[in-house]
Amino acid sequence: MAKTISIQLQSFTSARSATGQPVKTWATYATVLGSAHSLRGQAYYAAEQTANETVLELYIWYRSDIEPKHRAIVGGVTYELAAPAENLNMKNREILLRLRHVE
Repeated sequence: MAKTISIQLQSFTSARSATGQPVKTWATYATVLGSAHSLRGQAYYAAEQTANETVLELYIWYRSDIEPKHRAIVGGVTYELAAPAENLNMKNREILLRLRHVE
């Protein structure tokens, strides 16, 4: 069952602490609405074969700025992209994001 939900897309940014040590930080570059689908049964099994622990698929409007190293926050839960964003039917209208939960 699909549910429309707010999604925060984040990218990694490099920063330094006061002592000069590298600090891992994430910055939200977009908040979008999308359709979330939990993977179950065969879809979950098939996804698990290619990307371990994939638990969620998101469909959003097309964006050209999503990279495999980005992450998404959905309902307060952080997910990493399990695969590159898929431009559905190569029409630049809708993107499929396969996500894996970040522990």
